[in-house]
Amino acid sequence: MTNKIDVYMLKKKLKDIKNEYDIILLDSSPNLNHEILATMVASDELLVITTPDFPTLSTTLGAVKTARQKKTPITGIIINKVLNKKLELTTEDIENASNCPVLAVLPNEIKILEALSLVKPAALHTPRSDAIVEYKKLAAFLIKESYDDNRIKTKINGLFSKPKKHELNRINMLKESFDINNPPKAIKE
Repeated sequence: MTNKIDVYMLKKKLKDIKNEYDIILLDSSPNLNHEILATMVASDELLVITTPDFPTLSTTLGAVKTARQKKTPITGIIINKVLNKKLELTTEDIENASNCPVLAVLPNEIKILEALSLVKPAALHTPRSDAIVEYKKLAAFLIKESYDDNRIKTKINGLFSKPKKHELNRINMLKESFDINNPPKAIKE
């Protein structure tokens, strides 16, 4: 006996509540199944999550291909659980393979797992960690704002290094979405 799943049902349900919210985030399985198809059909745009390894990127590329076939715009890629090791795929590798901009690189931090084990939001457990600051930057981007990372470490690093590719992607996309006379507001901690 086969159960047919209506991939349009989620879109119908969201239509009823869409105007009540600024943003609705849907989290879906990365595997190509009815769940991800329903998510793609219901979405105005997608953020595709990957990790910097070949098996996950392969699944990611399948999702990107399917989204393009469904004509669902892909805003960008988020690279999760990054260890900053040479064995990992780079931001450029992932952008070249997917033909999508990387918008966030989230470091793999033990503090995130600690927060999960404590059943506590990671942003409250370790609010100034690199991963949480990157989540805050991504969240600000999604609401078309910028996030001002005022940590001393960031200020010092900014003196000696140029912005990372994913940061430049966010800046450029924000600039494209705003009138030059009306720039995005900075969100400060």
